[in-house]
Amino acid sequence: EATAPPLPALSSALARKPARDRAGLWDSLAGFSLTEDENSEDVQEKPLHSQVVRLVLTGGPCGGKTTALSTIADYLRSLGTQVFMVPENATIFHNGGAAFPVHSSKEHQMCWESSRILCQMQMEDSFIRIAKSSGRPTVILCDRGTMDAAAYMDTQRWAELLEQMAWQTDMLREDRYDAVIHLVSTAIGAEEYYTLQTNEARRETVEQAAQLDRKIAGVWRGHPHVEVIDNSTDFPQKIVRVLEAICRILSIRAPTSSEVFQLFNIDFAVKEVLPSLCLRFEEFSIQTVFLQNSSDEENQSVRCRRQREHHGEISLYTWASRTLMPNGKFAIEERAITAKEYFPLLKQADPTLAPVRRHRRCFVHAGQYFQLDEYEDRLVLSVQVSSEESEVRMPAWIMPFVLGNVTHDPQYRLFNVARRLGQNASASSPAVHR
Repeated sequence: EATAPPLPALSSALARKPARDRAGLWDSLAGFSLTEDENSEDVQEKPLHSQVVRLVLTGGPCGGKTTALSTIADYLRSLGTQVFMVPENATIFHNGGAAFPVHSSKEHQMCWESSRILCQMQMEDSFIRIAKSSGRPTVILCDRGTMDAAAYMDTQRWAELLEQMAWQTDMLREDRYDAVIHLVSTAIGAEEYYTLQTNEARRETVEQAAQLDRKIAGVWRGHPHVEVIDNSTDFPQKIVRVLEAICRILSIRAPTSSEVFQLFNIDFAVKEVLPSLCLRFEEFSIQTVFLQNSSDEENQSVRCRRQREHHGEISLYTWASRTLMPNGKFAIEERAITAKEYFPLLKQADPTLAPVRRHRRCFVHAGQYFQLDEYEDRLVLSVQVSSEESEVRMPAWIMPFVLGNVTHDPQYRLFNVARRLGQNASASSPAVHR
């Protein structure tokens, strides 16, 4: 496979190209591409070229943006890409006490809108400068973009704002973002899942949310690269479709279009082989803590991911929820949280469930995505496949160390691992005599 030449700084010009003309972007973006030599299984690395790609996730209320952002970031980071997430600043303003002045004057409202957009652009530009300064390939994920404001204003007032600030539509739209992912609100096609509980700043009824979603789609319509993710599938599959769209934009291999994993118990002796492999692993440690009142079917947890970089250790925090819906399906929600949110939540940990710590090594082989998780007492290899009947294309070097397929063994589910470790800790604790 020929190495793609270095790309120029990515701009709206690239976004206007069809997907076939963006082939090879990943060679420049990720710093390496996973390929297999004809005579070996070694992974070859491609030269690194600094690149920053700017993506915006938008859509009506309760469309799944928060969970999608977390899933996209986790997947891209597991492939070695630096990912920055720019938060939605309307929520920041609301939580800081500077919510939109609904009952105030036109001048006050115009000041709020222009100030919020200026703040958003400054945040985005700051993230981009930091990314470029790092010299690392980076994907900037923006939770909403500057054009979203136009959907919340009438046409005349938006035109006045543009004139007042000397802004142009293309400056706020195609010149700022390389691609747009629109997640359709559950108010359109999945009304039973629409809720106000996941965002304190959300006030729209189902009808208002549906109308707002259509307006948001309209203001982004002029962008040359927009992907619309509707509610034609269940929510987990919707998130997978978002990830597939992102991978198409980046011209990289997407995960399979399902969340089916095959699990294998691996002999610890494989660790003696790993250093001799000409294979690039993306490595990091994960700690998962289940919160009070959690069960195997319904639970809440917080996750800390730590990864060593050349400039130190980076910690990323995630809150996750799994809920059984009346239709028998599970609703899974994830969102990135700050350290300030994470550590207080640890105080709500279920005392009967131990924290689950694992060291993860990620790699791609023969078009399949592998995760080798090292727990304190076992090694587990997970492989994402399209169905339970799909063939697992296991690397030859790991085959002698496979002890068995444990996909359907309940003791390997993360919640049950936490429960087993909690029981072991309780059993080993000395009795207290009164």
